[in-house]
Amino acid sequence: LPDVKTDDWKLVLVGPDHKLEKEIDESTQLASLSNGYLIDKRIAPEYEAFAKAAEAAGFPLVMVSAYRSVSSQQQVFEQNVMSRQGVSEEEATKITKETITEPGYSEHHTGLAVDVVDQNWYNSYPSTVLDASYGDQPGAKWIADNAAQYGSLSKRTRRYN
Repeated sequence: LPDVKTDDWKLVLVGPDHKLEKEIDESTQLASLSNGYLIDKRIAPEYEAFAKAAEAAGFPLVMVSAYRSVSSQQQVFEQNVMSRQGVSEEEATKITKETITEPGYSEHHTGLAVDVVDQNWYNSYPSTVLDASYGDQPGAKWIADNAAQYGSLSKRTRRYN
């Protein structure tokens, strides 16, 4: 394992059971990528190198999601709940939580999480771009096999948020 301390910035724990303790300072901690998305500036060089390697391997990346503020996540979450017709608000919230993380609990609030797919999948996905079936595609396999080589990026499978 890497030699890190429990207070290392790379070890931020945010997820369904762990609320973000403090929002990041957008004006000082974020960098804008060439694709216009914002991420934590400390991972920007590694992400750009990863994207170049993916393109060289024949799997150009398309970023689907990156940094989101808690207020932005709140809007997305509420819109999704409100779009659920024919069910109670409680049921709509439960359905929404299956695919969208509650505001304050998303890794995307840290600027350290990105959702990417390869260009081929993005141009031809069957129903939704962030679909579990993507994991069987060659581009997804390349991403899973190579992401851990680029700084803070890690190889893992997770629920989309």
